[in-house]
Amino acid sequence: MSKIVVVTVFTMIAMSFLAAKEAPTQVINWPDTGSPVVRVTLGKFKEISFVVGRHNYVVDAMAENLWSRKISHLGFNLYLFDKNKVRIGDGWITLDNIVPGQAIKFQTTVHALGTPVSVELAANFVPPRVAAACPAEEGVDYSELRSARCCAFRGWH
Repeated sequence: MSKIVVVTVFTMIAMSFLAAKEAPTQVINWPDTGSPVVRVTLGKFKEISFVVGRHNYVVDAMAENLWSRKISHLGFNLYLFDKNKVRIGDGWITLDNIVPGQAIKFQTTVHALGTPVSVELAANFVPPRVAAACPAEEGVDYSELRSARCCAFRGWH
């Protein structure tokens, strides 16, 4: 009888530990002021390679359109920070054709010189229709984000 109790308790502890590992590492609403347009949920960073001090991770992610209109395209830089809040890496997220209320799952690859403990999402392409609905982030001019520099990322001129 006591063996059954020990096995049951061990199984419950192991299952709760495994479930905790799958919890999302960060949920980010964008923009962070006013009414959010997009919610991005990032899962656990899974290391896929390590070369000369550079870690490469794949991240399971989900984006949800919280806005009342379709998002045709929205681009973000994903900045990675270590425990001392030093930026150690980056990646990017591009969202296309998300209807209101829709959630999409995807994976993104990021690169870092160390182990990331926090992330920051910074818009790098905001269409005029979305920009008009969002309060500008402090120090950010969304009209600059629609410049040729950002559009070149998608091959536009």
